[in-house]
Amino acid sequence: MANTNGQIWITTALVAVAITVAAVAIRRIDRPLARAPSFPVLRPISPPENIAQHGNLVGVPEAETIITMFSDYQCPFCARASATLDSLVNAGNGRISIRYLHYPLTHSPYAGDAAVAAECAADQGSFMQYHRVLLQNQDSIGITSWSSFARRAHVPDLGRFRICLAEPGPLARVKADANLGSSLAIEGTPTYVVRDHQFTGTWSLAQWQEILRALGHR
Repeated sequence: MANTNGQIWITTALVAVAITVAAVAIRRIDRPLARAPSFPVLRPISPPENIAQHGNLVGVPEAETIITMFSDYQCPFCARASATLDSLVNAGNGRISIRYLHYPLTHSPYAGDAAVAAECAADQGSFMQYHRVLLQNQDSIGITSWSSFARRAHVPDLGRFRICLAEPGPLARVKADANLGSSLAIEGTPTYVVRDHQFTGTWSLAQWQEILRALGHR
């Protein structure tokens, strides 16, 4: 009889626990889930007058809207953002261009050297090809040589590219981009400047179209 009573007590306790767990689960389901914002915080700024003298322009300089993006080659969000911006440029029919500026972060050990390599590719008219190869192979940065990336990006003269890596000019351009970003108090990547506003985040193509409309792009 004692065993029967014990079994009944255990069964009752298990049922009570199950009811409690179910109630907690229901309460959790009832709570609203945290959602990512659907629109960035647009911070009004006065862009430096010389901002157009920095970076690498993808698209035409006469475009109605030029998006300036500060980027880090070891930032996964930058890879996602750059792919979306490619689609945005393609859908813009010449009305949207992208200006890429380097902003290597302190916790990205190879981003500065990657930016210098991208500048050496730019000297041979291959910036965007090299830029894409780096972002598509971020897990190889710091392992694969910059010349191997250049070969994948079809940089025309690999010998000239290797010499360029040790020259002062590309590093000076990277530092100039980073200094410009610091003057804008940029804390992370990707960060964008469009006309007289600054914002950050990764956004879908549809969200980008809404953002540009809000900033006066027709």
